[in-house]
Amino acid sequence: MFSNIEVAQLFPTCVWLHDLADAATINPLLLAEVRRLWDSEPSRAKVEGTWQSSGDLCRNPVFEPLVNAAAEAAMGAIRYLAWQCQGLQITDMWANINYQGHGARPHVHPNNFLAGVYYLQVPPDAGELVLYDPRPQTQVLAPLVTQRNIANMTRHGIPPREGRMVLFPAWLLHSVVPNRSPVERISVAFNLALKGTVGGESGRVQF
Repeated sequence: MFSNIEVAQLFPTCVWLHDLADAATINPLLLAEVRRLWDSEPSRAKVEGTWQSSGDLCRNPVFEPLVNAAAEAAMGAIRYLAWQCQGLQITDMWANINYQGHGARPHVHPNNFLAGVYYLQVPPDAGELVLYDPRPQTQVLAPLVTQRNIANMTRHGIPPREGRMVLFPAWLLHSVVPNRSPVERISVAFNLALKGTVGGESGRVQF
């Protein structure tokens, strides 16, 4: 009936997964520093069941290896996307401790280009990172499916793994499934912005 059939996969949303080769070396140092910060300010909880540090960990010398890894990963993403820029900067970096029964509601990271998370401590049943389809029109009609695949999914879960860094567009809606373990899930999140002129003829912004 058809002489040729092709499927064109258009408008992808890219997510990058990086496993740090030296995670076994740097993770204990980062964990110790996170716990030191927690001990110095245990009441710093933005939402129930979750402790967050201040957002200036990128200026903490202990986190320098993670800052360098995040910058290298982001530059790889920028090259892949062929973005033109004069460099990048980490706008903020903070630690998260999720206690049993707690995660994060769907949210985005405004005023940034890329967002990321790095996992320091992941107990069993720690809860996954959930990424949502950024095309709201797909929910206008949602047929039942016989099998989930990349073409019909409206959300995708990424299991956390110690030593893994996940990088994604800062505008991508995401959440964190509540931690079902009695052991804390500990991660470090960060945001990145481009340096230089952003935008075309219709509007340019200097970062």
